[in-house]
Amino acid sequence: MSRRSVLPLFAATVLAACGPSREEVNLAQFEAYQAAREAGDVERAMAYLAGGFRIVPAGGGEIDRDHARDLLAWDAVVGARTEWDRKGLEVRKEGIAGDFTEYSTFHDLIGAAGGRRTHLVFRFDREGGITEIRTRTLPGQIPLQEKLNPFLDWMRKNRPEELAEIYPGDRIRYDGESADRWLAALRGWRDDIRVP
Repeated sequence: MSRRSVLPLFAATVLAACGPSREEVNLAQFEAYQAAREAGDVERAMAYLAGGFRIVPAGGGEIDRDHARDLLAWDAVVGARTEWDRKGLEVRKEGIAGDFTEYSTFHDLIGAAGGRRTHLVFRFDREGGITEIRTRTLPGQIPLQEKLNPFLDWMRKNRPEELAEIYPGDRIRYDGESADRWLAALRGWRDDIRVP
C-alpha cells in the first residue's frame, strides 16, 4: 500500500475519532426527543422520528409514524412525562434500552398516580433518527384496564353515549381531541364520586 493511499484512510480515521460516537449521537437524539415530547411539542418530537418509524408493543400490533403523531398529541394533552435512570440505560450503536416510568394526568385521574413502569428499546438509523420503539410493561403492576373499570362502569350508567364516542369498540383512541374528552370525563367521574 502506498503512502498516498494510506493518508486518506488515516485522515478518515482521525476525523471519525474526533466526532461524536454513534452512541453519543443516539443519546443526544433520545434526550432531545423526550424533551420535545414532554414539552408537548408534537412537531419537534416528530422531527426525531425516521421515515419508517414504528412503535412495537410487546402484546402485538404496530403503530406507524402517522399514528405516532396522534399518540404524541395525546401525550401533549395528558401531560405525559417520563423518568429514567441515565446510569441504567444501555446505550449502543444501534439503540438505547432501559426501564422507564411514565406519568400523566390521565394516570393520576384513573388512580395510577405511581405511573406505569415499562421497558423501552429505542432503535436508531445511522443519522440518529429513531426508527423504532419497542415497549414491554414491567411485571408487578396492576393492569390499566383494572384501574379503568370503575370509571367505565360509571360511564356506562351515567354517560353511555359519550362512552361510545370516547371508547369505540372498547378501545382508547389516542389523539389530542380524544385526550381532552377523556380528561373531562374522568374529572366528571371523580367529581361525582367525590374523589379529590
